Amino acid sequence: MDRFSFQRQCVAETTGVVLNIGSKEDPAHLKADFGDRVLNCDISMWDTDYEQEIPIDVVMDCREPWPFDKDYAELVVMGDILEHLYEWEAVNALINAANVANKLCITVPMNANTHRVKGGAELWERLDGSRGHCTDWNASNMLTTLGEAGWHCTFVEVIPGIIVDEGLLVKAERND
Repeated sequence: MDRFSFQRQCVAETTGVVLNIGSKEDPAHLKADFGDRVLNCDISMWDTDYEQEIPIDVVMDCREPWPFDKDYAELVVMGDILEHLYEWEAVNALINAANVANKLCITVPMNANTHRVKGGAELWERLDGSRGHCTDWNASNMLTTLGEAGWHCTFVEVIPGIIVDEGLLVKAERND
């Protein structure tokens, strides 16, 4: 199964509100397929790669407190976003997700060629706030990070990648 089909499958298994975090132009077509119960959320309404506005419902930074009440949504989808965060930032984003939803769907490339410089990781940010890859994910550090953030994994699968060699498909539920 490819990452976009997996994201659609995760949403299809729900009936409540879905927060599509880091949605960009919504390449999985979650909003088109599931309507207004999907809220596309991203750090900016402007895509600097393509120099165009993107259809975002909520502008937010997933590293900061989220603008939703506790249990606002049933599912949070984080499609190809966690590699753009350092692990400590990912823990914070996943804690924020646990505050607003009880189910989580993650797709992430593995060993995604983070940008390294002498003395540590290079943090390059674009004008829209987006950045390159900061963390090389694998099943082990993903499970550890989920646990630190209050989630337990219910499904994990390694899949062949498109841009990178492999990726992870992950489902998790909030520890209550």
